[in-house]
Amino acid sequence: RQNERDSQAKKRKKIHETKVLRYYGNKSPYYARVLLLEAETYFIQEEYKKAEERTLFVINNPEYFPKNHPSRVKALQLLYKTYMKLDEYQKAEGCLDQIKDICKELHGEKAPAYHMAMLDLAGFQIQNSSKFKSAEDIYTKSFPIVNKAVEHRHKKFFNYIFDHAHLY
Repeated sequence: RQNERDSQAKKRKKIHETKVLRYYGNKSPYYARVLLLEAETYFIQEEYKKAEERTLFVINNPEYFPKNHPSRVKALQLLYKTYMKLDEYQKAEGCLDQIKDICKELHGEKAPAYHMAMLDLAGFQIQNSSKFKSAEDIYTKSFPIVNKAVEHRHKKFFNYIFDHAHLY
């Protein structure tokens, strides 16, 4: 039964990729999304090096997404998760830094999305580095804004509180 599902999924993937290539070409954001879906598949199958290669190919190709495109944030988030699985923490922090910069450019410094990206970076600094002072400064500035704007049942909100508690 599983083999039948895998076969159907591969067939649908090939049909989808063919349609995207036919109608939009291989230099379109739609084709980039096909490649990112493939990278996510590699990530789920725990083939992290292939996921990294595919995601980097999309991110480094300027024809797919502009530097400040929301889809680039999703690609960087996938790359961040991949680097975390590969224990490449400096590269993972670089991804979070780029996400923060893109959110700042897209939404502005007062937006909750920007401050959530900042808190994600601070959480990384708390859990995987020794940049506690930087993380504390971020929490002092960003947590009150996120606390007011985001519902407390939000899936990331618990992580923010947990990471904040690790500071003390």
